[in-house]
Amino acid sequence: ANMWHLKGRDADLLVDTGMGICPLAPQIDTPTGKPLIVVATHIHLDHVGSLHEFPLRMGPRMSAAQFHGMDDAVTYAYMFHNLDGAVSKLPAPDWKAADYRIPS
Repeated sequence: ANMWHLKGRDADLLVDTGMGICPLAPQIDTPTGKPLIVVATHIHLDHVGSLHEFPLRMGPRMSAAQFHGMDDAVTYAYMFHNLDGAVSKLPAPDWKAADYRIPS
C-alpha cells in the first residue's frame, strides 16, 4: 500500500490511507489547526483502510455511495481474511486477519 503526504502552505494532502491494520492518524505529522485533506484514489482495501480516521475525506464520485459502508465485497477485504503470512508482524497480540474489517 502506498501513501503520499504532501505538505502545503494552507493545508496538507494525504493520498490513500493503506490497509488500516493499525492506526494511521497518529503517524501523520500535520501541525495542530492545519487542515489535512485525505483523498482515496479508489475503494480497495489497501487504499481506504484508515480513511475513517480522518474527518476531511474525498474520493471518486463513482465510489461515493460505497464509502458509507465499506462492504467487504466492494473493498476486496474478504480476500485478506485467509491470506496466510500477509502480515509479518501482528499489530496487537490478539489480531487476526479473519476479523479484519474496514470501518466506514
